[in-house]
Amino acid sequence: MTIRTERHPYRETGKFTSLVLDYLDQRPEIGSLHHGLPSVDTILQAIERRRTFSIDRTLLVNALEEQYQQVSASSKIHEQIRSLSSDTTFTITTAHQCNLFLGPLYTIYKALHAIRLADALNERLPNQYFVPVFYLGSEDADLEELNHIHLLGEKLEWRTEQTGAVGRMRVDQHTIDLIDRQAHLLGSFPNGAEWIGIIRDSYTVGSSLATATFRLLHSLFAERGLVVLEPDRPKLKSVAIDFFWKELKESISFPAVLSVSDWLTKSGYSAQAQARPINLFYLTDGKRERIERVGEDWTVADKHMRWNETQLRQELNDHPERFSPNVILRGLYQEILLPNLVYIGGGGELAYWLQLKSVFDVFRVPFPLLELRASLQWVDARMDEKLSELAIKPVDVFASVDELLRMSMDTHATLDLSERMKNLSAEYDRIGNQAGSIDPTLRTHVNALRTQALKKIHALAAKMDRAERRKMSVVRHQIETLQRAAFPGQVLQERWDNVGYYYSLYGKDYLDRLYDHLDPFDRSFTWVIELD
Repeated sequence: MTIRTERHPYRETGKFTSLVLDYLDQRPEIGSLHHGLPSVDTILQAIERRRTFSIDRTLLVNALEEQYQQVSASSKIHEQIRSLSSDTTFTITTAHQCNLFLGPLYTIYKALHAIRLADALNERLPNQYFVPVFYLGSEDADLEELNHIHLLGEKLEWRTEQTGAVGRMRVDQHTIDLIDRQAHLLGSFPNGAEWIGIIRDSYTVGSSLATATFRLLHSLFAERGLVVLEPDRPKLKSVAIDFFWKELKESISFPAVLSVSDWLTKSGYSAQAQARPINLFYLTDGKRERIERVGEDWTVADKHMRWNETQLRQELNDHPERFSPNVILRGLYQEILLPNLVYIGGGGELAYWLQLKSVFDVFRVPFPLLELRASLQWVDARMDEKLSELAIKPVDVFASVDELLRMSMDTHATLDLSERMKNLSAEYDRIGNQAGSIDPTLRTHVNALRTQALKKIHALAAKMDRAERRKMSVVRHQIETLQRAAFPGQVLQERWDNVGYYYSLYGKDYLDRLYDHLDPFDRSFTWVIELD
């Protein structure tokens, strides 16, 4: 498979918020919200900040080794995990929820970006070692956002009565039915059977969705050294006990976020995340309930549980796994577990991370560098051919249908006869004048000839106009079809399509080509164009 790429500034897409664009441009007015874009220099500075904050590397390694007993891990993965024992090893981290079958394509892009950046840093900074990590957001409870994929025009939706954290939900027969449906849709594709085999091995009845997601990511990226971390474990949560207690007792994160959110709003930006007085949930199987302070006690939102200070501290010490950070503290929990330097996230994620540096400051935890995950648009050979036929560049597809129609029709403009008719009429004037100088009666004859000629050309112009309108209608339809293919569901391809389609069509080569053409330091929207 031969591939070429085109890269265009994110500002040209019209798909990213002003806050993220200003961050990429390093506008000084938001400089206090971050430590700069990842580069060799800022990575070295991040390493120095990390050295001032100690994490329990032994606990992390033991937890990962225990987790990886669920799969047949390669020697490379075991080496990656063991390397985390060294204080010269750091992580490059991305994260996502446990979307069914990995959800939209950007989940794959996140993983590949983390891998690619870690590999690049290992080449440039040989005195340190960098491990790519995929942190599973398994405690998210927004099932409607996570329970479906789009495949070949169908929405495959997992319907379940289970509630609470999605990562704790269990694979059931309906999940298997959805795999069977994928087998029907993709079975005839060149690599369809291989893809179905991978997801069948990952999603087994009774396993948690977090475990299934871990297995699937492991199957796709283990050979490239991606370490998947499932953080919803008592051993790991024990690391956060003191941080969670500070939040429960002092509501320390709320004023820190509020001040930044107010500043963002006054500065013309939107605040992505909203803080609460306590940014922790109480998590049990089937429930994830907001914790609230009521006088000297604490309760969950519907008041069916209540603790005084002594009882709550005891509950936290005995069962740290029952305390779940929301969006404000999730990143903090991640950063106290991992020796992390860079967090890679989408535009919405970066927008809320830019609200959080003050939270890290009050907890005295190093704030990571932030990187916008790669945005890639796959253009197959057929679409590339259609773009060429319409004389439309890939980046132009972001324009409206009317703008694209104008571009295409201007390039393929039909002959305009109006100017030629003027010239022809003037020529008849000259002929009439010459003929009239010889015989005045000939001028009348020449005028009659002109009238006949112009009448015929007017008729031709009318026919050409009708043909042009038919052509415009055809081209408009072609452009609309092209845009539907480029932006399924009227969103970026990466937010709609599932990796299963592309893997079934191209096999592992699809992931390899994306890796090859993903530049971790080039912050551009990238078109990956299949030539044959």
